[in-house]
Amino acid sequence: MKNTFVKTENKNVVIGALVIAILIMAIGYALLSQELKVNGSGTISSTWNVGITNIVQSAKEQNATERTEPSFTSTTATFDVGLTAPGDSMTYDITISNTGSLDAKVSSIIVTPSDESAGITYTVTGVQAGTTLAAGETNTVHVKVSWDNTTGMPAVLTKTVSVTVNYEQDI
Repeated sequence: MKNTFVKTENKNVVIGALVIAILIMAIGYALLSQELKVNGSGTISSTWNVGITNIVQSAKEQNATERTEPSFTSTTATFDVGLTAPGDSMTYDITISNTGSLDAKVSSIIVTPSDESAGITYTVTGVQAGTTLAAGETNTVHVKVSWDNTTGMPAVLTKTVSVTVNYEQDI
């Protein structure tokens, strides 16, 4: 009878080991098959706000006059100058402010029309491509409109100009 007891005991050990192995595998599977979720968010707190904040007449030569009061919006400055004789001119200072939190730089300055055929000339100074405008600072663009004093009476008596100063983020 001793042999039977050993065989039954071996069977119980084997069955017990199998049950333990199955339990370990079930627990391992449960642990490894869990769904993991990773949640996150990103927030940009910077602001972009570059625009015109002022326009003033800064110089007047000879008999030049303001036909209308200069005005501006955040993207446009407007003025109308009357010239009565060669050598007349008027200069305006246009303030561009960076009230955002990102630094900006001038990417281009476009003057339209670029020709000076009418005897009325426009000169734009103060900033150039590559000029940096740090957050919280200002740049000043000087626009001078003048009657070229080397010409007589021009054939065209009115000339409108558009000056576009393009800014991009300074990286």
